[in-house]
Amino acid sequence: SVEWSAPTTGWGAAAEWGPPAATALPSGRVAVIAADDTGVNRGQAWHFEPRTETWVDGFDFSTTSGIGLPLAMAYDAGTGRLIAWTGSGLTGALTTRAYASTDDGVTWTLYSRGMYPDTVADTDTIRVATDPAGADWLATIGTSHCSSSDRGVNWRLVGTLTAASVGSFYVPIRTSNGWMIAYIQAGDLHPKVRVLPSPGSSFAGAA
Repeated sequence: SVEWSAPTTGWGAAAEWGPPAATALPSGRVAVIAADDTGVNRGQAWHFEPRTETWVDGFDFSTTSGIGLPLAMAYDAGTGRLIAWTGSGLTGALTTRAYASTDDGVTWTLYSRGMYPDTVADTDTIRVATDPAGADWLATIGTSHCSSSDRGVNWRLVGTLTAASVGSFYVPIRTSNGWMIAYIQAGDLHPKVRVLPSPGSSFAGAA
């Protein structure tokens, strides 16, 4: 059977919380971050301990400038940093920011501003694939294909992604053989993967 678990703190906002972001940590814990989207940019981070099935309060982003939707999170094994990319601003016109943590999400500091594009819709998705051995990373932001050469501090637009069906999204992946973007193909609705030699390679020309 499937058992559901949730933290008992941080969920008191009057508005519904948006889609969370989560990632596994080397410690065996899972870091989780969530935010609402009411214009006040409240957010909360937690740890989930799978072995004991318990939640531990992390950082309350309401004590800083706050965070908003959309959210993404990744662990940078090369530096030991946990990084969260978030929207921050008014609903529907969110300026992206990134925060970094070196203590598994207990405390956070501002990592970057203006991850390209610098304004995104709160309904967009941000997904980031990191390289533990290098600084070149891949991201999809809505239908934008972006790459970074400095571990996600700055991003450039590579191109616009148009192959997925309406309502689908693009998932960047780092493998031992290179980089991939997975999606649901428009028309036949089949799952597809395109292989990229590098994060900055053309999606349209990929295999």
